Amino acid sequence: MSETLSRGPWRIGATIFVALLTVLSATPAVRATAPPTLPVAMGREFLDALSAGPISPGASGTLGFALSNPLPSSLTDVALTFEVYGFNGAPGTGSAALPTSAPSLSSGGASGPNVTLPIPLLGAHASGWSVPVTISVPSDAAQGTYTIRDSLSFDLNGSTYRLESVGYFAPALWEHATVLPNGTPTLNLTRLGVSGVLPETAVLVEDSAPLDTALYVLLGVAIVLGAAGGYVALRGKGPSSRSGRSSSPEESQADRTLGNKRSKAGD
Repeated sequence: MSETLSRGPWRIGATIFVALLTVLSATPAVRATAPPTLPVAMGREFLDALSAGPISPGASGTLGFALSNPLPSSLTDVALTFEVYGFNGAPGTGSAALPTSAPSLSSGGASGPNVTLPIPLLGAHASGWSVPVTISVPSDAAQGTYTIRDSLSFDLNGSTYRLESVGYFAPALWEHATVLPNGTPTLNLTRLGVSGVLPETAVLVEDSAPLDTALYVLLGVAIVLGAAGGYVALRGKGPSSRSGRSSSPEESQADRTLGNKRSKAGD
């Protein structure tokens, strides 16, 4: 029994030691992969002018953007990635799983759900860098809004930085990192594990036929109303007098209303 009691503390001590060793060995790995952070407001200075106009099923469009370097030093090994990741069938219905037949992205190569644009060097304070990115929509794509997230990585002074848009974070993590316990908004980049947060965009996929029809109908109504207005305006002008002076509006109205002509002055 004494042997059993003597082994108890050793077992407990060994268990605690193994647990501490596991925690300590994991901590340096987490810190090594966590990128350095940038000023919170700087995220939007890197990526701006995101745009993607409505595209019909079976057609293609362009993803617009402008990449800049707000830092006073050049960035090397720059990589900018765009990815279609979410779908919303109608406003107010909430996000749904990405359909199998969804828009794809490409830039001078094969198309897919994501595209990475390698940039060897981005000079200090460079701005407006962009290349064509095509959004191709399958003919059988469901109509709705497809969200596009983005990420940016680069090397600076021996450190690797990484910025991501909100689409890369789980909703619970995002809420935990952007709202304090008292409800005050914040942005904890360390908790998110990124150097900064980028904006993101979306593309609306819808059939343009109903819209085109409506435009043609409105145009036709405008033409008809314009012609009717011109006709009324011309009818509103009475016959010119022989002396070269047009008759007054009252006289013109009286002629049409009575349905006869004056035979002489004073009638």
